[in-house]
Amino acid sequence: MLPPPDDFKVPEWVNTVPTVSDGAYFKSFVAALKADMTPTCIDGHTGYFSSRHGNYVVTLDNCVCGSRTRPCKHQYRLAMELGLMSGVKPGDFIHDPSKIKYKLDGVDFETAVDRIEQLPTTAQKELFGILSSLFNGKVYSGTLSDDSARALVDGNVLLWIDDPAGYRLCTDLDKSSFMLDKYLRRKFQQDSYLDHFGRGVFYFPHGCTVDYAPDQTCIITAPEQTESDRKINAMLKKHHCDPLDGFTVRFGE
Repeated sequence: MLPPPDDFKVPEWVNTVPTVSDGAYFKSFVAALKADMTPTCIDGHTGYFSSRHGNYVVTLDNCVCGSRTRPCKHQYRLAMELGLMSGVKPGDFIHDPSKIKYKLDGVDFETAVDRIEQLPTTAQKELFGILSSLFNGKVYSGTLSDDSARALVDGNVLLWIDDPAGYRLCTDLDKSSFMLDKYLRRKFQQDSYLDHFGRGVFYFPHGCTVDYAPDQTCIITAPEQTESDRKINAMLKKHHCDPLDGFTVRFGE
């Protein structure tokens, strides 16, 4: 299997396991091994983590948590989950979603998707464009089209608040906000790939993988590695909007 190409580069720190003499780095590394550091979900090279201070979108290059140590425990854990941390095997850290300490209240992912899928496609696309700005109860003060704003508010997806003026995600969707973002990303976003046989660039649904048959035909496969991937696949099929249904690779378009 060939992963989607991107500008991802593995940082040098993943090649060194900190020791006791490394102080704060060692503490962050040890903390990352624990079950309660299991990410809410992973999308590509991005991890989503929950904490008592809110939810964090984490990459190997960046984390918005309050730790002064970089890499922090979230970044170490992401490197472990991605299989990139030198000397660390899957059994060395505990992956157990049931041990995540800080879980937001609200409806489950499937219920949230059922609600989103009642909206017109244009409203879903506009929601996808701003959803990452709404994590952790943040307020979006930009503009939406009148029709989409009305559909999103009437559909109990967004709330209009006066101070500060703007939209926030309905509170019962906070729990599923990361997964909703990943769901809409799979549905609407496309990745690019440069064909290995010189036929040009082609585009395919975000997060999928590319393989080649013996006759050089491209095979695009939906991700199935994690529980969140499988849930997203199931909901896309339930609502008859799986972007791989009827998908055909088109070179140079």
